[in-house]
Amino acid sequence: MKKHMGLIVLAVLVVLGLLTYMVSYRVESTDLSLVLTLGGKVDRSAVYDGRLPGQAGLKFKWPWMKHVHYDARVFQFEDTLSEIQTRDEQNILITVFCQWQVADAVRFYAKTKSIASAEGNIRRTLRSIKGGVMGRYDMEDFINTDPSRMKITQIEEEIGDGLREVMDETYGVRIVMVGVKALGLPESVTETVIEVMKEDRQEEIEMYDADGKAMAEAIKSRAKSDSDTILAFALFTAENIKTEGYGQAARRYEQYGQDPEFAMFLRSLESLRRELASQTVILLDGSKIEAVKFFQKGPAVPSKGR
Repeated sequence: MKKHMGLIVLAVLVVLGLLTYMVSYRVESTDLSLVLTLGGKVDRSAVYDGRLPGQAGLKFKWPWMKHVHYDARVFQFEDTLSEIQTRDEQNILITVFCQWQVADAVRFYAKTKSIASAEGNIRRTLRSIKGGVMGRYDMEDFINTDPSRMKITQIEEEIGDGLREVMDETYGVRIVMVGVKALGLPESVTETVIEVMKEDRQEEIEMYDADGKAMAEAIKSRAKSDSDTILAFALFTAENIKTEGYGQAARRYEQYGQDPEFAMFLRSLESLRRELASQTVILLDGSKIEAVKFFQKGPAVPSKGR
């Protein structure tokens, strides 16, 4: 008996471990958890949301019950690139992404049971709603040279609201966000759009060119007016100065007329004063001026015979 005591204890521990495994489970802080009865029905008393205070941790159930849990974190997928016709019968290529999470574990289990199945349902519903919403908008609401005329945000909100209305109430899924990831145009449409954009740009160029020419003409006109005003003022001032100069000259000439020789003498002194103000060389003719001969021949003493 003593020989088999170790085996018996080991067997008891194994059985207890299996029983513990069968009757207990753990709810993580990122889980939505529920327990199914033997008939596959949900035990409403054993539905837990691990994100709520006090609901995460170790839980217990009967061995015949089944524990089911779902990750409550946000999932994201991108829809495939699809071609959709707008209201003005233009084709556009678009890729949409969606963020979602399990909101109601009981309803989610009843409708889809798995994350993969739920994502497939969301994809199909999203494509249907996306086509309906985008068909109510024109091409210029998606692609436009004027950003203020684009309605991408409004379109995203409409798609998200339509998707929430279906998924929240029916599948127990909360749609966190729906957005447009990429927009494109088929090759046949791209050329047409480029031509339209060129025409729009050309109109803007012509408008800016006309505005620039008008501004240039206005600047030239103002400059010409200012120039004429300044020139007229300068001519008027010059005429006044000339008139005043003529008056002063007339008065001087009257004074010079009283004693012409003395006037010429004063003019000569004034001329010498100006000319001798800087370094000046004066050439004097000794044959005409006796004093100059002294500098040429030097002093001489008269002879005794004379």
